[in-house]
Amino acid sequence: MGSVPAFPALSARMLPLPLSHRAIGFRVALSAGLLLAVSACATLDGLMGAARVPVLDGAVTVAAPSGYCVGPGTVEESQDTAVVLIGRCLATGLVAPAVITVSVGAAGSSGVLVAGAEALADFFATSEGRALLARSGRPQDVSVIETRAQGDVFLMHLQDIEAGDYWRAILGLNGRLITVSAQGTGRVVLASTASLKAVTHTLQAMQAANPAVVAAVVPPILPEGATQRPPGRPAAGWSGSR
Repeated sequence: MGSVPAFPALSARMLPLPLSHRAIGFRVALSAGLLLAVSACATLDGLMGAARVPVLDGAVTVAAPSGYCVGPGTVEESQDTAVVLIGRCLATGLVAPAVITVSVGAAGSSGVLVAGAEALADFFATSEGRALLARSGRPQDVSVIETRAQGDVFLMHLQDIEAGDYWRAILGLNGRLITVSAQGTGRVVLASTASLKAVTHTLQAMQAANPAVVAAVVPPILPEGATQRPPGRPAAGWSGSR
């Protein structure tokens, strides 16, 4: 595994502009994914669906990791955004029961990531940032347990009162903000380690499905050697170097 690249640092006064400017679009993408996931949690198992699905006229191909499928009726597209739900292909499959949600933002939405990993970690530790992450929209209902920067991927370990303990990844593909999360089904709780594994494998599948776009931004499994920063720890010394 390669070393973690340094992300561009921004001062605190510069942070709200790029992030807050796109907060509405970010909220729409996250909320749509959560609502669709909630409605499907009880039935998203044994899908026997497709391994890959192009969305938004081929702007991005959403790909499921091995053992998981995109099922019929689990793709929602608006004019310029999409949400795709992924579940186990077989209800008796060897992979963990999970609801994997992939949200694709509007064209240009990845510009929010220019702030860099440390600035993103600081933002999501604020009330405004946590309100974007919480299923309820209330910042007090979600805690950011840990953040990681690995390649061009920003990961968060979250504890949500309604959604439980899970991991979420954020990255940019072809100018679009992509978020990937993995949670349990309505019947089975997904352990945080299994959530991280499902998210990581989804990112790797997305890389394989979008080779001209992603170009090796997603490394192998993340726990070993990933840059980590618990919320509240000083930023100095947190980011790695290329």
